[in-house]
Amino acid sequence: METTTLAQVPHFLFSSIAATHGVPDAQKVTENSPTRPINPYDWSKLMTERMLVDTALAHPFNFCALRCFNVAGADPKARTGQSSAGATPLIKVAVEAATGKRDHVSVFGTDCDTPDGTGVRDYIHVSDLADAHVLALDALLADPSRSLTMNCG
Repeated sequence: METTTLAQVPHFLFSSIAATHGVPDAQKVTENSPTRPINPYDWSKLMTERMLVDTALAHPFNFCALRCFNVAGADPKARTGQSSAGATPLIKVAVEAATGKRDHVSVFGTDCDTPDGTGVRDYIHVSDLADAHVLALDALLADPSRSLTMNCG
């Protein structure tokens, strides 16, 4: 019988999702807000976070789970991102409307607890999220005894 040796991975970055919080009770969502995922994908992210906690308790290992809110934008040098003519991410559509390239922005839903009934969302620019990953890795390397879970929005 052949034995396999597992690779030693001392630090781990995990791109999680803010939706692990489900539908929050409060407008401000912190890392300590309750987690109540509402669909299987969100549950899978929360379960992975839990497995990372358990692994860090059992082995010389630390991790950072970055709970990302709505990621928007493209590389400032236009190397990547949804910038094609047919792309419809909200931020792109709103910018096109603001600059006159579109005549309107359609907003769907009027039943949210806001002054006009429309939804409010937190966003993070893709470049800021990339920077957050680098800073998170730096934090893990600086303190191998500490794991982190951080909201990014």
